[in-house]
Amino acid sequence: SKGLELPASTAKKKPEVALKVSISRDELMVEGQRITTLNKMMDREGLIVPELETILDQRRALTEKIAKHSTKVEFKGDVLIEADRQVRFKIIQKIMYTCGQSGFSNFSLLVLRKEG
Repeated sequence: SKGLELPASTAKKKPEVALKVSISRDELMVEGQRITTLNKMMDREGLIVPELETILDQRRALTEKIAKHSTKVEFKGDVLIEADRQVRFKIIQKIMYTCGQSGFSNFSLLVLRKEG
C-alpha cells in the first residue's frame, strides 16, 4: 500500500486468507478502504477504535449470516494486520484490542521478509 513500509522478518510462513487491516503512517484501512486517521485514534481515550469496531461487527454478522446457509463459509475470526514499521505500538495495540473485542482474534501480523 502507498505510504506503508513493512518491518523486516525472517519468518517464511505465508498468511492464510483473512480480513486485511492496514496501518500506514497516517491512516487505518480495512480491505483498502480508509477508516480513520492515526491522529484521531491517538486523541481518543480507551482501546476501542469505534470506526473499526463498526466495520468488524458488520463483517462478522454478514459472514455468520452467510454461514447459516452455506457449509463452505465459516466465521473463523481471521485478521491480517499489516503495519508500517514506524507506527507506534499503542496504535497497533488499539487495533488488535478492537479486533479481538469484535471476534477477530486469530491474528496474523504481516512484515517484510528479511533476506538471508
